[in-house]
Amino acid sequence: MPDSSLTQSAKEAYARARAADVFLQTIEIVHPSQNLDSALGPYYLVRATQPYELTLENSQTVTFEPSGFRLQPPSQDDQGVTALTVEFDNVDLRIGKFFEACRNYDEVATVKYRTFLASDTSQPLTSSPLSLTLSQAKIDLFKVTGRASFVDIVNLKFLTEKYTRDRFNALGNS
Repeated sequence: MPDSSLTQSAKEAYARARAADVFLQTIEIVHPSQNLDSALGPYYLVRATQPYELTLENSQTVTFEPSGFRLQPPSQDDQGVTALTVEFDNVDLRIGKFFEACRNYDEVATVKYRTFLASDTSQPLTSSPLSLTLSQAKIDLFKVTGRASFVDIVNLKFLTEKYTRDRFNALGNS
């Protein structure tokens, strides 16, 4: 089954990629409260040995810093929630400090995964990034391991919109 999220240029890149052409895996880590605490990023990481200037899908150019990270494919639990294991190297302790700072806030962090071609950094290979919610971080001296999943609809509060008489006049009228 073809991947409909790939742009036409990405499909061509995968089909005609030379063996010497490098695919750059990137991760963006963001937290809703990043304006309140500088430890909350955002962090732009590339799985490489050198930094790269890469252009995001919104045409913003960002410097992705070299970092070690690993992605373990999602598994499915008994409740049907898929989770991806993300492991970050914690060599300079910044990622560990990020997760420590996240514990002070109710909101959860988001991981955005993108792939680029090293020969064409003008756009990611997919039209939109894979966006996952981070949870359950385990921090040690050498690495940070977390679970990243799509929105957990099993435990999502049913009414996410507050219904009031101001907004919905028919409420309370007999």
